[in-house]
Amino acid sequence: MSNALNALAQLAAALPVPAAYNPATVPQSFAAAIKAGNFQRTDSYLFGSNTTATDPKQIRIADLSTLAKYFKPYKPGTGLYTINYEIERYQPFNASNHAIRDNGLALTATLPTLPWPVLSKPLAQAPNGSNQLYLNDVSGINLGQVAACANFGGLLFVTAVDTVNNIVTLWGSNPATGAAPVINNLNPAYTTVDFLPIYVATISSVNSAGSLTLTCLPTAAGGTAPWPFPAQIVPGMQVTAYGSSAFGQPIIQSVNASSGVISLASPIGIAYSAGMRVLCMPPLNAGQIWSHKNYWAGANALQKSVAIEVLAIMPRAQGCWPAAWLYGDGTVVRPALTGSEIDIMEMYCASFSPKLPGVLIQTTHSPSGAAQVHSVATGNGTWLTASYWRPPASVIDGNPHRFQMIWNGSAVYYFVDDAFVCADLGMASWTGQPATIGCNLAVGSVQGSSMQMGLYPAHTPISGVIDSFIIQQINAWTL
Repeated sequence: MSNALNALAQLAAALPVPAAYNPATVPQSFAAAIKAGNFQRTDSYLFGSNTTATDPKQIRIADLSTLAKYFKPYKPGTGLYTINYEIERYQPFNASNHAIRDNGLALTATLPTLPWPVLSKPLAQAPNGSNQLYLNDVSGINLGQVAACANFGGLLFVTAVDTVNNIVTLWGSNPATGAAPVINNLNPAYTTVDFLPIYVATISSVNSAGSLTLTCLPTAAGGTAPWPFPAQIVPGMQVTAYGSSAFGQPIIQSVNASSGVISLASPIGIAYSAGMRVLCMPPLNAGQIWSHKNYWAGANALQKSVAIEVLAIMPRAQGCWPAAWLYGDGTVVRPALTGSEIDIMEMYCASFSPKLPGVLIQTTHSPSGAAQVHSVATGNGTWLTASYWRPPASVIDGNPHRFQMIWNGSAVYYFVDDAFVCADLGMASWTGQPATIGCNLAVGSVQGSSMQMGLYPAHTPISGVIDSFIIQQINAWTL
């Protein structure tokens, strides 16, 4: 037996090692590149309860137990935390946020307990360069309520409501003490301001990252406190830390408005000092998946080149922010949370911003955090900025679309529906860093620029379901 094994080992060693995929010219077709590069399909995940596997390598995922064999519900290295100031709370595998449908796995955003009422108010006149908004009607607007103001690049909240003159005074978004914003030059297309069900409380004393209690400025008699505790903050809301791009989002267990004390079901995850802000809002749950298997390319990697394809149906509701991407599995230390990230697809699906809807981002985040460089022009679609790209045909039309990527350790090539989009070159610093495949449905963000773009839910659906990102297939090829 040992002689036979030795013979096999010698035979394997004698076989030629496949070279990395290095095309002489830019590949214009994903399918043609896979064929020309002699890629071998190693994995194929087929999602849905009414699907049929077409070859032995295809793994049919028709229930949550099978899903758990091949995927995890949380991103490596972050767990329950979210990034980019997002407001969704990712959940363990469950039938609501990871719904197995006939045609795929629906990563779904839901409102589990409380509604999400958005109050839209028309402007009575253009802002005058102060921190005040002039409206036709201020009814229903509350102190501490967040306002999504289209021309201001920060998070604004209400500090005074003049019911006689219909004037709302806003304060700025600095995560420490804030600063009076200047609101002017509103885009003429924006004739209304949205007031969101998000309320700002101000920390009054030091809170540790592991604390289950937040001590905030209390409600003051006669409204004399500079930042009164909003009466709309109630048990059941989630708390989002403003001032950190990654945070936990615990549920509020109890509120004592007179003392400003908020009791939490779990720690918020970052330390807070006096004067900083926390945001309280109705909880919003969502789903994501991350492969157990690693995919990585480069001279020191097991695979010389990797190709990934995600077949999916995009959500269309305002605020939805789906993505399919590769991210480090945590075995290599990185200088930043977004280090070693390849966005196969990241999309702002719907918004009132002129850049949206239907803007697609396909980008590489190097370990140093360097921005994407479009080394190769595409001619397909429209580039709005260095990273924002609108496909020539809508990919938020309710139909499945293919988002594809080839990574050879030093370059990444991006495709949509088989057509080449762009390439990132000079990626040698990523050599040998393992990554997992992830798909997630983020919803909304309290980052100022995201609020500008309308990246928040616009209304409360009767069903409690905002929308779904439906994953139909994930395919992988390697060299």
